[in-house]
Amino acid sequence: MKTIITTAVSLLLAIAVNAQQKEGKVIYEYSNKYKGASVSSSISSGGAVSSVNALQAPPQKYELLFGNNKMTWNKKEEDQRPEGNAGGMVISSGAVSMFGNKQDDVLFCDFGTGEEIRQKDLFDQMYIVQGHISKFNWKMVGETKTILNHVCQKATTKAINMRTQTTMKDGNMVKSEVADTTTITAWYATDIPVQAAPEVYGQLPGLVLQLEKNSPYAISTYTATEVSDKLNLAAIKAPAKGKKVTAEEMEKLMKQMMENNGPIKHGIPMRFGN
Repeated sequence: MKTIITTAVSLLLAIAVNAQQKEGKVIYEYSNKYKGASVSSSISSGGAVSSVNALQAPPQKYELLFGNNKMTWNKKEEDQRPEGNAGGMVISSGAVSMFGNKQDDVLFCDFGTGEEIRQKDLFDQMYIVQGHISKFNWKMVGETKTILNHVCQKATTKAINMRTQTTMKDGNMVKSEVADTTTITAWYATDIPVQAAPEVYGQLPGLVLQLEKNSPYAISTYTATEVSDKLNLAAIKAPAKGKKVTAEEMEKLMKQMMENNGPIKHGIPMRFGN
C-alpha cells in the first residue's frame, strides 16, 4: 500500500512539473522616475540636456518572447516613437547607455550557450552586436508577492556602471571615469521555470515579472501586465540584419558619440556582455 501511495505521489509531481509553462509571451510596462537635477550635469559637459523634466517620458511597453531556453526582447510596435527618433544616447537609471526606439532593435539570448545578440538601429545604420550574457550574483531575499496571479520570489543584485564626468580643475576641463552602483530587484515566478527577464537581468529559477533598477539618479521599473502561453516558437530567433561588430567596438562608438555631445534619446536600455 505504501509503495502504491509513493508511486502515485511521484506521478502527480511529474505531471505537475511537465504542466509548468515553459514558453510564452509577456508584455511589460516600463516607467522611469528621476531623483534630482544632478542627472543633467552628469550626462554631458556640452549641456545636451537642460533639465530633468525634458527627460521624462510616458510609460512604454515592451514584449518578451521565451521558449526552448531562449528569449527575444524588444519594444512593442504600437509604442514605437516617430521615425525622427531613430536612436541615440539613452538615459537609463542615471547611466548613459544605448539601444533604440524602433521595433528593429532586438535583443536575443540563448541561455544554453550563453550567447547574446543585439540588433541596433543607430542613426539609420543597422548593427549586429555579438557578445555573452552577463552574469549576476543574485541574493535570494525570501520575500514573496503575487503578480498576475503568480506567486513571485524576490532576488537582488548590484551592477556597476561607468560614466564619464567632466569637471573644472585649474581652469581646465578634466574628464574622469566614475563608477555608479545600481541596485537591481527582481520578482520571479517559480511556476514558470525559465531564465528569461527584461533586458538581460535573468538567469533566475523563474520568469521575472517585475524588475526595478535603483541608481543614484533614477528608479526604472518593468512590470508585467500580461502573460500568455500562446507563442509561435519560430519568432524566437537571432536577429541578422546589420553590420556585425563586437561589444567592445560598439562601446567605443558610444564613447565617441558622447564626446561629440551626440543626441540623447529615450529607448530600450542596452548592456553589453562581458
